[in-house]
This record gives sequence, C-alpha cells and structure tokens, in this order.
Amino acid sequence: MDGLNIRRRRRSWGPLLMELLMAMLIFALVSSAATVLFARASAMSTEASRLSWASDQAGDVSAIFRTSDSVQAFVDTLTQAFPKTAVKTDSAGRSVLTQRYTAALKPTADSKKTAVTVRITAWTAEGTMHTRIVIWDRHRTLYQVSCRRQIDS
Repeated sequence: MDGLNIRRRRRSWGPLLMELLMAMLIFALVSSAATVLFARASAMSTEASRLSWASDQAGDVSAIFRTSDSVQAFVDTLTQAFPKTAVKTDSAGRSVLTQRYTAALKPTADSKKTAVTVRITAWTAEGTMHTRIVIWDRHRTLYQVSCRRQIDS
C-alpha cells in the first residue's frame, strides 16, 4: 500500500508545461501579427501625410498662379514665398522652379538630404499662362497638376 500512496502523491508536470508552451506560442504569433499591422498602419499614415502635404503645396502654388499677371510675376512671388527655390530656364524658354524638402518636409538646398521634390514649370503661349506642378518623393510621383489662365495683353 505504501507504494501506491507514493505514486498518487507524485505529480506530472508534462501537461502543464505543454499548456504553457502552447500559450507562449500563441502569444508570439499574435504579437508578431500585431507588429506587422502596426508597421503597415504607420507606413500608410506617413504616405497619407505626404499626399496631404503635396496637395496643400500644389494648392498654395495654384493660388499664387491665379493672382499672377505674368510668368515673371509668378516666379518672383514664388521665390519670395519659398526662399530656397532654385530658378532656371529650360531650352524651350520656360521657367523651371525646383524646391527640395527633407524627410521631415523642411526646405533644404542640399540635394543629398532631399526626400521630396517640387518642380514647377511656367510658360506663356498665345496669350495663355501655363504652369505644371509635379511633386515626387524618392520612389514615385505624389501629386501632379497643370493650370492655365488667360492673361491680359
């Protein structure tokens, strides 16, 4: 009888350890899935912020375009509003303005720190003033719009 009592007092930890291992496995799987979801949500939020910013920038430039009477007035107003704007003239005689921004969307003149670029092309043809605004980051075009308006001769 003593041998039977000893066996009954002795417990097996095997099932409890298996339950703990299964719980840890489930927790690891759920936490890794949650981490992936949070990373995707963060990327989507960053992309949405950049698109919103690009839309605002294009709206600001369009507002200046609507109030300008000539391409030169447009270029002058833009360079005052955005001081770090580089201005060039292309081979077709169009004014090309380039603005560079860091990843934090702060203006920069350093091309190595550039994360987002805004290029504005303005020209006059047959009494109509035209502009094209293209905003892109390192990977793709974020926003693109063309505007035109009649100008008084």
